[in-house]
Amino acid sequence: MTRLSILSALLLLAVVPHAIADCALTCPANVTQSNDPNQCGAVITYPAPTDNGQCGTVTTDFPSGSFFPVGTTTVHVTSTSGSSCQFNVTVNDTQPPAITCPANITTSNDPNQCGAVVNYEVPQASDNCPNTTVQTSFPSGSFFPVGTTTVTVTAQDASGNTANCNFTVTVNDTQPPAITCPANQTVNATGPSGAVVNYDAPEVTDNCPTPQPTTCSTPSGSTFPVGTTTVQCTAHDAAGNSASCSFQVTVNPPFVPATSPWLLVLMPLTMAVLGWVALRFR
Repeated sequence: MTRLSILSALLLLAVVPHAIADCALTCPANVTQSNDPNQCGAVITYPAPTDNGQCGTVTTDFPSGSFFPVGTTTVHVTSTSGSSCQFNVTVNDTQPPAITCPANITTSNDPNQCGAVVNYEVPQASDNCPNTTVQTSFPSGSFFPVGTTTVTVTAQDASGNTANCNFTVTVNDTQPPAITCPANQTVNATGPSGAVVNYDAPEVTDNCPTPQPTTCSTPSGSTFPVGTTTVQCTAHDAAGNSASCSFQVTVNPPFVPATSPWLLVLMPLTMAVLGWVALRFR
């Protein structure tokens, strides 16, 4: 090897490390993007990193055009020169879940209850990402009062996106009240028209509160004629159900003392005899 060859080799060894040290990699800016429709992530395309100097081969662990899951992924860029940089790709889940409520429900009250225990199929939610929860304002198996109740079902995914649906539960009060009339009554007439009769109000119970007033065909305190009168009483509840009962009021005729026919004959004779005696001994 000549002296010139030796000098050239030494010069190359001095220059190459310097050139390698001069490699500068510049990563693209951080990327933030929403998920692709119905995907728990997104395909992300980003600008290629730039390199200055003798960087050699540049590689990334997540190439542009890769599928990035929801969340933040750090992309590392490296070169054979040893230089590196990194940037973040963030995919936000902005898609709400999908949920469908059951059909509206109509049922009758449970016996002797002003409402009913209602079971329904809990809706299932679907989402582009797993771990979705479903909550209802009135869980299946709850006691629903008479009337219409709106049930709100809310689905929420892990990213906080929510979706709602509603359905109604209607409980109809189909149970009539229970009514018990007072016992039959018998009274004597106090005059030719009969007698004023007062009686206790019928006893009424119902599965729901606020029963309506009870009506009777002949109100208490009325004048009942001589003979037997049937009184019919009817109770209504707020839902329009009704029940009836009846009892009888008997008014006996006025008392008239019995008169013997012989007494009618003897009375004038007696009066005549008493008159003769009075005149005879005057």
